Amino acid sequence: APLPPAPAPLAEPGQRDWLPATLWKGLAHPRVWLTYALRCLLLDRKAYRHVTRDRYMTGPALLIVLASLAVSVVRYGSFNPLFVLGSAVLWFLGTLVVYTAGHLLARQGTFTRTFRALGFAQTTALLELFALYPPIALVVRAVALLVRVLALWMAAATAHDLKGARAAVLPVV
Repeated sequence: APLPPAPAPLAEPGQRDWLPATLWKGLAHPRVWLTYALRCLLLDRKAYRHVTRDRYMTGPALLIVLASLAVSVVRYGSFNPLFVLGSAVLWFLGTLVVYTAGHLLARQGTFTRTFRALGFAQTTALLELFALYPPIALVVRAVALLVRVLALWMAAATAHDLKGARAAVLPVV
């Protein structure tokens, strides 16, 4: 059965998305953001819509991105600070590219909304943990890749309110 939508805490007017207090306030409601994370993993477009519109989900999105980097470390079996730093920088650059493409197609959306949506799409990295069991590793990686592509596409389209043909061409742009 689908999860009921989690009530999002309302943001006070004038509060900035990246202020430490805003980041912490979002993280302080794990029941809310973990519910959104699970729903995003299940490719629920409504969950992505809620995440993009709630500034308090910026902190949890950042935490999910960091957790996905940790999953990469576990997957490859060794910690290399340059790899982790490089992966983080590439992720932020990739988010900037997706934001730019979405903005070109829709003329709406913000970098932070795109960041939140793509951050929650990173919950798909959890699927990679099942690849640690060698007999199913190849299948798990293939499924995880497909789900990740779909999640990132859905997240980007939702962050920019793209529908129809414009959403379909987003990965090409």
